[in-house]
Amino acid sequence: MNKFFFDQPELHLISDKDFAYTPIVKKYEILFQYLDLSHIKTHNQGVGCSGYSTHSMIKAFIVKTLERIPSIPELIWRLQNEPYLSKYIIGFKTTIPNESQFYRFLKKFHTAKIEHLIAKINKHTLKLLGKNIN
Repeated sequence: MNKFFFDQPELHLISDKDFAYTPIVKKYEILFQYLDLSHIKTHNQGVGCSGYSTHSMIKAFIVKTLERIPSIPELIWRLQNEPYLSKYIIGFKTTIPNESQFYRFLKKFHTAKIEHLIAKINKHTLKLLGKNIN
């Protein structure tokens, strides 16, 4: 071994659970408290594989909008490279949907509902910030 290897400072290993306490995770936990998804089914009730949680897919599109992520491929890249985003904020436990699954969800689910949910979250955000809204 060369001397350079031993002269490096110790690297502190970060546990995956440490990401659960980051400011962005706390921010979305607060925002998603006001997200009422009780009227939306969690999974596919019909024949076939249940797929990803509908609630997680909706949260992914809300995060896409609020984080100003321009496209679904960029969203997937962010979810793969920022595990706290996919695991602790959105709720994808093990794998992330691929591009076709996101597009299929958009075809099946009315985007007006997602826009309505985003508007509700924005309204609560403004209230939390102490700004008056009509």
